[in-house]
Amino acid sequence: MAATAYPTAAELEAIHQEAWQAGYDAGLQAGTQAGMQAGEERGRAEGAERALLEAQQQFQQYWQPLAALQQSFEQELSLLGAQLSQEVLSLAVSFAEKMIGEVVRHDPAVLRPLLTEALDTLADSVAQVKVQAHPDELATLQAFLGEQYPQWRMQWQADASLTRGGCRIETPSASIDLTLESRLQLLRKGLGLADEHAD
Repeated sequence: MAATAYPTAAELEAIHQEAWQAGYDAGLQAGTQAGMQAGEERGRAEGAERALLEAQQQFQQYWQPLAALQQSFEQELSLLGAQLSQEVLSLAVSFAEKMIGEVVRHDPAVLRPLLTEALDTLADSVAQVKVQAHPDELATLQAFLGEQYPQWRMQWQADASLTRGGCRIETPSASIDLTLESRLQLLRKGLGLADEHAD
């Protein structure tokens, strides 16, 4: 049986040195890889953050004129909307005026409720009333008012310049303009429209 040969001190030192170096190299490599990986991740994060900041700055630079253009566009649309609203309203009132004219032309009794409302506001002490109306409506109004207000003395005056569907009433204390034109003018004024028929 051969004797076991033990390593010498130099061999032990060499083995120790070799193991230490292998461990050191492995640790260095692992540390370097981890450090490099951490460095790469931090570099990517910083690069992404810097790219995002630059993109935001460029976006602001390009967006600012577009935002100003958008605001100007919204203001113009608002003005156009207001102008169109007035034009549509004016068109609707003009259409209503034509419809009213047609109704008045075909229905002489259309003025009765308006007359009743206006004359009921006058004091019972009124004894004399002057009524001006279109000649085609005078007979209808005479019959209606004579029946409704027999206590009043009525003076009738035909006036062809008045549009059908309206009249003027005068008493010693009051004057009531129930002409179609004046009522439509009040309607336009109430809606904030300029009176197109004014001189």
